Amino acid sequence: MIFLLVPYAAALALVGLELAGRLSTRAVRLPTLPVRFWTIGLVASYALDLALLRYAALHEFPMPAWRAAMPIPVLFLGVEHADAICAIHLAIAGAQTLALVALYRLRPSRAEIAWPLAALLALSVAAPVLGSFDLYGYVHDALLGFAGYAPTAAPLPGAYHLIDLWFQTPRAVIYGPLWIPIVRMMTAAGGTLLAKLIAYRLCSAGVFLAVLALLRSLAPRRALVVAALDPALHFQYVANAHNDVIAIAIVLAAAALVRRNALAAFALIAVAGLLKLPYAVLALPVVASVRPAARRYAGCAAALAATAFVTWIGAGIAYVHAIAGYTHALELDLAHALPFAAALAAIAVAVAGGRRLRTAVWLMPVFGAFRLPLIFPWYAIFALPYALARHDVLRYLLVSFPFATAVLTPELMRPWTLLLVIPACVLLSLRRPPLAPALSTTAP
Repeated sequence: MIFLLVPYAAALALVGLELAGRLSTRAVRLPTLPVRFWTIGLVASYALDLALLRYAALHEFPMPAWRAAMPIPVLFLGVEHADAICAIHLAIAGAQTLALVALYRLRPSRAEIAWPLAALLALSVAAPVLGSFDLYGYVHDALLGFAGYAPTAAPLPGAYHLIDLWFQTPRAVIYGPLWIPIVRMMTAAGGTLLAKLIAYRLCSAGVFLAVLALLRSLAPRRALVVAALDPALHFQYVANAHNDVIAIAIVLAAAALVRRNALAAFALIAVAGLLKLPYAVLALPVVASVRPAARRYAGCAAALAATAFVTWIGAGIAYVHAIAGYTHALELDLAHALPFAAALAAIAVAVAGGRRLRTAVWLMPVFGAFRLPLIFPWYAIFALPYALARHDVLRYLLVSFPFATAVLTPELMRPWTLLLVIPACVLLSLRRPPLAPALSTTAP
């Protein structure tokens, strides 16, 4: 288990390298190729990766019969040929990151963006595999409603009983009171388990498009192109349909409003926290432009207080118990405390209007690592509110997203990815000293 702390150590090491001025700024050299080469490559590689992950999900060993009956298989531990599958998955993700770097340097037209975006969305909605069980969990939350904060042992009916078999014990809802009406609305159109999963994916695709629309006014067009065509973003927030995309949309709306209506921005931060609690803190950097500072700090305090108060009114003590149960295995050791303290410090400095570090984006996922010493890949989006204010930080996060989330996928994490790949990535980030000029062998 100590190996699983390598990502935390790597994140701290990268921050230290940047603070010391040793982080590489060398540009990646890529061949000059037309836009369609890179966009076709992104769509094709995404389709290939989905096929690979489906193969992995269907070749778990041993495979329980009830898991084989799931309408959309879920990637799980114990994959056969795990080393080979992991290597191919990392190679695909690395190629996607390089393609995004290339597209960032080009100026694709709207038509050149539109068709691959549509293709990526279609592949995501119809994706034949899930990278986590969360989407099934969302259906569970919709079925139980507010009663899910204190669930009983009563089994779910029919095909929905597969969800009980996964959780094994009654599982409490771990999201805020705003989540219940949202997830019920997003799954209402589905009459079966599979239909609810697809209905939620379709709604997530709509939210993803809303995120892109909001980014249009907040980020350079180049960053918008990368976000629109990033297969990892599509996989995590449309195919896997993690509800972070909804919270991010709310936070981006706050960022878009902050200069015109700071009060509305602070209110939206509280709303994001009512959906998923960590965003009440993660979203605070988007109000760094509010002046004077006293007003900014008062607004942050009010947003946090409003999140706590409305959460208590909407969900009560049952939600507190649900969160306590979810975090019961939190280990307050130095290995977890250091990155968490560093993440809080980075957010505080950003709120105060101070320097934002590129590598601090890899500290933010620690806000979601409660039960296990793992940084789950979908938590990488936690860094987006922090990254928004600096284009180089946002670019770094977006183009790195495919490879970084591939490395952090727990089901495909291998000893060699922890002991070789992640340390190698940190070492490659070091700035190389310039070569000394050759000594002259001729007399002056």
